[in-house]
Amino acid sequence: MSSSTGKGRSIDFRASRLLHFWGYLAGLVLIPAAGIGFVLLWRLERNVARIGLTLEDRRVRIRTGLDPRDPEAERIVDASAILRVETRPLAPPAGWLGVETLVLHAGAGDIRVPGLKQAGRIRKALEAIVAEAAERKRKADSQRPRGTLTKPGSTDQLNELTLLWQQGLITDEEFDAQKRNFS
Repeated sequence: MSSSTGKGRSIDFRASRLLHFWGYLAGLVLIPAAGIGFVLLWRLERNVARIGLTLEDRRVRIRTGLDPRDPEAERIVDASAILRVETRPLAPPAGWLGVETLVLHAGAGDIRVPGLKQAGRIRKALEAIVAEAAERKRKADSQRPRGTLTKPGSTDQLNELTLLWQQGLITDEEFDAQKRNFS
């Protein structure tokens, strides 16, 4: 599913229900047993809805947690912080049906998003976003000036020197001689 935002395009991916294949099967079997199956199906559906990935222009929003109160349940990662992206197959039967785990290797550690169908296509789109972010960062770094014109803290030293001169604690000649060291 994709949607447009004010800044650009955003693409949202949810986990596949095949991630919990055995749970759904058990829920269907347990429906006649006093409605326990309905409760199980409801919980599984709620959990699947909380797992997903949103690709944006410069960042990736990752929902991996089952508990929305968990601070790790949703993470926002800047695309330039992602080092590598890979896919890993899930155990059968979900793995047989093309459901995989997407693994993002970022500076803060690995982030796993399980249960994605067509994870290879998602990986390619994510790699393109990461490459664009790296290119933007390279351009910004090349446009940034390399050296500073003044020493760190020299403005503070010049202000202190001016204060001493204004208070009459140093002469005009001493002030001019010290001021030449800053230019």
